[in-house]
Amino acid sequence: MAESKLLSRLSEDFLECQICMQPYRRPKVLSCLHSFCQQCLEEFLKKQEVKTELDCPTCRSKTLLPGGGVAGLKDNFFVESLKDTVDVHKKLTKEGESLVCGSCETKSGAESFCTECGDFLCDECVAIHRRLKVTRGHQVIGVELLKAESDTVKIKPRSLPPCRIHSQEILKFFCVDCSEAICQVCTVLSHKDHKYEYFADTAVKAKEDILALLAKTERKLENLKKADQQAQAQKTELEKNVTETPYMSRNG
Repeated sequence: MAESKLLSRLSEDFLECQICMQPYRRPKVLSCLHSFCQQCLEEFLKKQEVKTELDCPTCRSKTLLPGGGVAGLKDNFFVESLKDTVDVHKKLTKEGESLVCGSCETKSGAESFCTECGDFLCDECVAIHRRLKVTRGHQVIGVELLKAESDTVKIKPRSLPPCRIHSQEILKFFCVDCSEAICQVCTVLSHKDHKYEYFADTAVKAKEDILALLAKTERKLENLKKADQQAQAQKTELEKNVTETPYMSRNG
């Protein structure tokens, strides 16, 4: 329940690129751990004289670019997964707005949700979903049930992309030594003697860290709000004193 409340109050600031100030589009993570849209970083790189490394737009730390340039940087899968989860929660809790099917072009009202595709579905698309071989095994639940049990229903994260070195392999593991996602072939070649773990396990740990960080941030925001209120009160008091001082001098 605490996780659900935290996600529902999550600020857009955590899911927006600090260059374009829009929701992330293919977020890439730099060596300083700041993330930005791939396209934004490519445009940012054009303004630099040196093209082999990138100065972080936030902290100015340098990130050496791989052979593929900005496109070769690691994708921030955690941000994308978090964004998907938050989007679903926001749609479910948004009052006065009906849910629309995200699977067809008719924009019919959505009555169900597929936890594997991450799409809201109308009744017609649900019927098609259950007929097709590739989707008939997906978990499809009613919107009302999803609203009632949103804390227990697990939304399957989007499929992981293929390895940039071995295109036929998916990114199944996480190399702890190199801090990057790798595939099965990578574990016996370039990362043979490295420590690695299943990517899903790494994602769970990262999610816990993110939620703990968000909780800590919320507490700091509350403290900042209180400090701002105190500052405003002091400002008002000072302005009042400045206004009254000339009057008191004239009548002293």
